[in-house]
Amino acid sequence: TQLNWYFNYHPLVGGQGWSTVRRCHFTSSVNNNNNNNNVQENNQLLKLLHVEGYPPLPWELLENGTILRVSDFPNHPIVRLGDGEWLIYNDFVTLVSCDQFGTLNYRGRAFQLGREPGQPGLSFTTTATTTTTAT
Repeated sequence: TQLNWYFNYHPLVGGQGWSTVRRCHFTSSVNNNNNNNNVQENNQLLKLLHVEGYPPLPWELLENGTILRVSDFPNHPIVRLGDGEWLIYNDFVTLVSCDQFGTLNYRGRAFQLGREPGQPGLSFTTTATTTTTAT
């Protein structure tokens, strides 16, 4: 299943509603190139979080998929929301999943302003993918 995601900072550390929201996506692939600083050995599974405007960051799931670790940042608990979407957060940032059209119903933390229909930059023109490449 492919999910689309939005990222924002918590309001206490700079999240300012839609002006600071960024699209993001997770990737996962086998990497045979040791030139990437995020890969320690050839043929490792390379998992990266891509946030618009930032370099890719390595990620991993911990504790049976209930915690996300991104690079050396504090861990992020993973919660299923009542509408079926996913919320990933810590004291500094929030990531929330949305449908294939970019519809976002979540209104917590720095997403409190709501989505206006047709507002630029808040819908996906491409779908985020998780790919696995074996060579």
